[in-house]
This record gives sequence, structure tokens and C-alpha cells, in this order.
Amino acid sequence: MSVINTGLLVNTEGCRQAKELVTQVTPGLTQFALRQCRRDLRTLVYLLIRHNTLTRHLTIIQRVNDPLCPLCKEEEETSLYFLGKCCATANKRRLHFGVLFLEPGDLK
Repeated sequence: MSVINTGLLVNTEGCRQAKELVTQVTPGLTQFALRQCRRDLRTLVYLLIRHNTLTRHLTIIQRVNDPLCPLCKEEEETSLYFLGKCCATANKRRLHFGVLFLEPGDLK
């Protein structure tokens, strides 16, 4: 039973960043996640739950001093920023998602 199918993500207190990235849970999103290899699924989960190597998280756990995105130096490097807003990763987003920038809820 997946978190997505039981509605636990929606009803769980906290999980702010995951809820910002995935505003609507669909069977297609669940199937997409389940089709990923273990490495890619782990990366997806880390991006959703913020336990990753992006500078915002590394600042929180006191591994680095500067939470700004190392690629563009414009904003804090959160999962949402890295996946949807960083201008330095816009071409990769276009290649993988078909758009230069993603807004919360675009990942369906």
C-alpha cells in the first residue's frame, strides 16, 4: 500500500515541501514513481522529503554556511527551487518536462 494511495501524504501533518511539489496525487504519479529504478526512486523521495544534498538542507544540518543555489546564486536551493525555478537547470527541465520552469502542482 503506497502513501499516495492511502491519502497519508495529504492527511499527514508537516511534509510542507512534498505537498508544495505534489499538490494533486494521481494514479499516474504513483505508477511513474513505481517504474523508476531504485536509485532514481531514492532521489525522488529525497527531493520530496528534503533529506538531500541541496544547500538549503545542508545549511540546516550545518554542513555548509550558504543556502544559496551554487549554480545561479539567486535563491535558497530547495527541492522546489532546484526542480522548478533555477535558471541554471532550465534547459534540463525543458528536455525532461517540456517546459523551462515548473510551478507547484505541475508534477502530476
